[in-house]
Amino acid sequence: MRPLRRRSPPILFAFSSIAVEVLGFTTLSWRGGKSRARWLWTRRPSQPGRLCDLLHIIHRSSDTQLHFGSSFRLMLRPNLLKENVDGEAIEWAVDRLRACPKTRKILVVISDGAPVDDSTLASNDLEILDRHLRQTVSTVEASTDIKIAALGISFDVSRYYATCTTIRTPEDLGTAMIGLLEQVLVEPNIRAPMTETAEQLST
Repeated sequence: MRPLRRRSPPILFAFSSIAVEVLGFTTLSWRGGKSRARWLWTRRPSQPGRLCDLLHIIHRSSDTQLHFGSSFRLMLRPNLLKENVDGEAIEWAVDRLRACPKTRKILVVISDGAPVDDSTLASNDLEILDRHLRQTVSTVEASTDIKIAALGISFDVSRYYATCTTIRTPEDLGTAMIGLLEQVLVEPNIRAPMTETAEQLST
């Protein structure tokens, strides 16, 4: 904890005037759920788009008074996480940010892999989720009201995000997050260095 305490003051100062939300995303079930069942019922039209039921979770809302530790209990449920449709989750988070009255808005995405949903990919072209994520991130990066950055855990997120960093293990998350936020908040025009290269992550 000592390194975190030494590096905290600039971040704590920057956070003193903004609210913080913690959001999560997954799917309601495996194998597509009701979305795929409806598609099967309508005789399987080609290129149907997403074929899964999304689950977007508010672990901590921006107006809550709860301690941060209370916000993460749901994350520890072993049966919670299933498939990942990143693009639509980012669109949802952006909509929530834009509804917030604060003037300075930052979206930090924590990712451990590419977007994937077997039900969707089995019935569309294999790049549909990847392509939508890239388009969504590009749109946010081109906007003037929200800054977006990403932290990859054993996954090179630079293929999707211009402002990003990568770590090898979750134990490095705290220090890496502070470093990434320093880049966005204190020096917003400087890209955060990657903790690990793509080659290192593959070894």
